[in-house]
Amino acid sequence: MRSLFTILLLLMTFAVKSQGELQVHSFESLDSLQQQEQRPVLVFIHTDWCKFCKAMKARVFTDEKVQATLDNEFYFVMLDGESRAPIKFRGHTFNFRPTGNNVGVHELAEAIGTIEGKLEYPTLVVMNSTYEILFQHAAFLNKKQLLRVLSRVEGQ
Repeated sequence: MRSLFTILLLLMTFAVKSQGELQVHSFESLDSLQQQEQRPVLVFIHTDWCKFCKAMKARVFTDEKVQATLDNEFYFVMLDGESRAPIKFRGHTFNFRPTGNNVGVHELAEAIGTIEGKLEYPTLVVMNSTYEILFQHAAFLNKKQLLRVLSRVEGQ
């Protein structure tokens, strides 16, 4: 009986985990994805220390309707604004740029997420299939607000 309970618990854990997974793409994969099917791109620029970024990950990107919209209509990319890993995108390599003692910013986050001379977290950037920026927003968006933005972009 105990082993049956353990098996059921494992199956329930697996079902919950696989059900709520949002499909996340890399910048490097976007060109080949766009060749298969052209879609707008939603980039979520975040950091590990940002409480509003964590809230969006936990409350907004776990919502079933948000996930379905992003998985079916967009290519979703998450970008750590302080990542030290180089990213190749549109024929250019973007790197981490130190801004002080053990702090810095990723050049790609700066390039697409800067609004009025500032990069703040979280920032959402929507680009069309040719990577022109259609929308930028530097602040928390709840799931209703995000779905409203995504529906406007889909209609363009």
